[in-house]
Amino acid sequence: MWIVSVAGVAVKNQYFSPVTTLSSSFADDPIDGILGLAYPAISNLGESPFFNTAITQGAVPAGVFGFKLASSGSELYLGGTDSKLYTGSIEYHSVDRSTGFWQLSGASAYVGSKAAVSNFETIIDSGTTIMYGPPSAVKAFYQSVSGSKVYDSENGYYSYPCNSPPSVSFSWGGKKWAISADNFNLGQTSTGSSQCVGALAGQDLGLGSNVWLLGDSFMKNVYTAFSFDNNAVGFASLD
Repeated sequence: MWIVSVAGVAVKNQYFSPVTTLSSSFADDPIDGILGLAYPAISNLGESPFFNTAITQGAVPAGVFGFKLASSGSELYLGGTDSKLYTGSIEYHSVDRSTGFWQLSGASAYVGSKAAVSNFETIIDSGTTIMYGPPSAVKAFYQSVSGSKVYDSENGYYSYPCNSPPSVSFSWGGKKWAISADNFNLGQTSTGSSQCVGALAGQDLGLGSNVWLLGDSFMKNVYTAFSFDNNAVGFASLD
């Protein structure tokens, strides 16, 4: 009998996929593998992912997990949320379950107090490093960023003046969740340059013409809760 245990949460007969081929882009990566935490519908194995198995077997008290992502002190909390890490209540938004991702509708991206792009879909994904949107939408976003310019047209990156970073936030109809200047900054375009690269890139990822992918550059600014119990994703202010 297979028993898989993560942080003391043990499940029986869990399916998993061994890696037999590794692409060069992961050759020097310190990670040992990937723990899928989205809906079972997108499992390449057609089987229940670890956390869903834990819910079914009663190995966790709730079908919820919470993330704090940071340079140090990061935490994945299985079976609920860690109230020591955030203040106030969690603002939940319903998931569009048609894709199998943690996908929220009705998002707006703000630069300052202005909504640069509105009414788009967002996938919240801890496995993605930065943020991506459809090229035309991201172009419209940077048109609201003073001094911005195309940096890498092939990969959809833009730059902005390092000494005047944009005030960027996302909203799903409630609070505006801000991205810090540090988390939006991927570094100078070149050593000594006055232009910095933004952590939002315009790429067609095949997710849909109106879908953005918000990864760690967004999640590092908030406490994020993912609820299978209520089919919702929530955000709270970090403590």
